[in-house]
Amino acid sequence: MTVRLRPLQEEDLRRIYDWQRDPALYDHLVGDRRDVAWEEARDWMVRHWLPQAPHRRYALCAADGAMVGCVYLLAVEGAPEVLEFHVFIADAARRGQGLGRRALAEALRVAFGDLRAEAVRLEVLATNTAARRIYDDAGFVETGRRQVEKRAGPVTAIAMTLPRSAYRPR
Repeated sequence: MTVRLRPLQEEDLRRIYDWQRDPALYDHLVGDRRDVAWEEARDWMVRHWLPQAPHRRYALCAADGAMVGCVYLLAVEGAPEVLEFHVFIADAARRGQGLGRRALAEALRVAFGDLRAEAVRLEVLATNTAARRIYDDAGFVETGRRQVEKRAGPVTAIAMTLPRSAYRPR
């Protein structure tokens, strides 16, 4: 199964807003949700998400063309050669089918190819063993840990980095 990344478009924003209103989505993500009205969220997303520089935000599309989540490659302040990777597969029925692995491979191809990054970093919850396995397989190495507060209580977030020198296209 292939995936495709395409830049976010304004018509994607409501779908993302609705996905992000599901607290269960955040059980697997380091970040936390903030409940805001659609109008406020839309205005913020148009101003901050749609411009494609220095950050890149993509719709994650499955082989059938359906948007199933998002991939973000965010510029790191003070380190323009480093990008921060974020991914979520919002369509619960599509999880566990290899989309995360393929999304990562495509994001790394873009990051190290088109965007010429020297490193990609990310954070993953220690409890998200499937994602950790994908990142380990891709060559990411642990660079630190911190505690984050989740609905069910505190959990460890693991920081990981993949330098260009360790990147192997898949």
